[in-house]
Amino acid sequence: MGSFANNLKYARNYVIPLVNFVKTWHRPAMAWGVSASMLAVYFIDWKVICARIPFYKSKFSESA
Repeated sequence: MGSFANNLKYARNYVIPLVNFVKTWHRPAMAWGVSASMLAVYFIDWKVICARIPFYKSKFSESA
């Protein structure tokens, strides 16, 4: 049982800094991810998604 307790003590030394890092950076990471996704959709011009955006979907209307 002592070995298990020692392993938990050592694991705690690695887990706590990781948890603090995630608490600090989860919002900026999500913001970067959403921004990158929006830029990818804009530059790739993915019709499946862009056809559902108001004002932008008129680009895909076939009334020409």
